[in-house]
Amino acid sequence: MRENGGRLISMDSLETALYYTFSTIAQTLAAAIALLAAFVLYRLQSINSGIEDSALNVQQSYPPAQSELLIPMLMQGRYQEIFDYSEKNPVPRPPGMSVYPSEKRVALGSLLRKKTEILRTIRRSFLATVILVALSVAVLAATPWISTNQTLSVITLAVGAIWFVSCFPAFWSLIQAALA
Repeated sequence: MRENGGRLISMDSLETALYYTFSTIAQTLAAAIALLAAFVLYRLQSINSGIEDSALNVQQSYPPAQSELLIPMLMQGRYQEIFDYSEKNPVPRPPGMSVYPSEKRVALGSLLRKKTEILRTIRRSFLATVILVALSVAVLAATPWISTNQTLSVITLAVGAIWFVSCFPAFWSLIQAALA
């Protein structure tokens, strides 16, 4: 035991705190990321379906000669190329068409940007989470050594808690990107 400001702090209690804190961090973040991944993957599936439909609509809005050029892109899932083609080669609105071809192109572009934003946000969130889970496991392995130094123990606990809390804004950004 060591005295700290008139109180006795047991080295065993620091070791226990490290074990509980970092095992809880690892388990909580693993569960959170699994739930978020399921939600985001479901949302991405919906967006991908919308992208496919929009790309097909863009392809079908062209006259037959141009439309034929887009079929290989459509079949291979090269939707960004279809969007780029439609920007360079706009289609005038044929008489009797209820939706302007440019609106179809805009819808495709919007969905492609949304998918890119979600993927970028998920990478950032997952990277921060995976690093913290890995560091939590490393701290658990090093706890017998870390707990021999009271200052190092307290700093390790503080850094772990701060990093844990900092993951939640990243999760919130991911949820907002997926719901937007």
